Amino acid sequence: MKKGFTLFELILVVVLIGIIYGSVINVFENYKEKSIDVTLMSLEKYMQEFAYNSHVSLVCIKHCSECLLSVNGEFKQNVTPFLERDVTLYRYDKDLGVTRLDLLPFFQSGGQEEEACFRYEVHPDGSRTEMIVTNDKEVYSFPSYFGSVKRYDSITEAIEAYNDIRQKAAEQ
Repeated sequence: MKKGFTLFELILVVVLIGIIYGSVINVFENYKEKSIDVTLMSLEKYMQEFAYNSHVSLVCIKHCSECLLSVNGEFKQNVTPFLERDVTLYRYDKDLGVTRLDLLPFFQSGGQEEEACFRYEVHPDGSRTEMIVTNDKEVYSFPSYFGSVKRYDSITEAIEAYNDIRQKAAEQ
């Protein structure tokens, strides 16, 4: 009696491997489609996935080359860096105008202090960090409560939009 596989058995194994491989690839493709590439425009939506009745914080350190996401003070995951090194953060105040936003240092779990170049938070009550982020090319406005992130060509344009919103709110 010969020991070996028949042609039918070999074809059956190849077909089964093909079916399993196709299923796994399909699952990974679906997962890939659901993932969000984090940018300044999509950051708010990305963080809201974690934010139901939670305090969600994203802090970028080491000249924005490393970004860490935490939920209720507990580290959740690293986020692929999405910022350029030369971002500047501002806060708009109706009385003071635009002032530079200086961030508090970030402390690693071992107590090591790191300088934060970006910090965005979503609080359990739905409020968010209000700020204006600028880089070489664009300006992004992050509102504190209502509305979504908006992109502008200049900081002057962003300030005018803030003034318009404040004026409309005062008229009502």
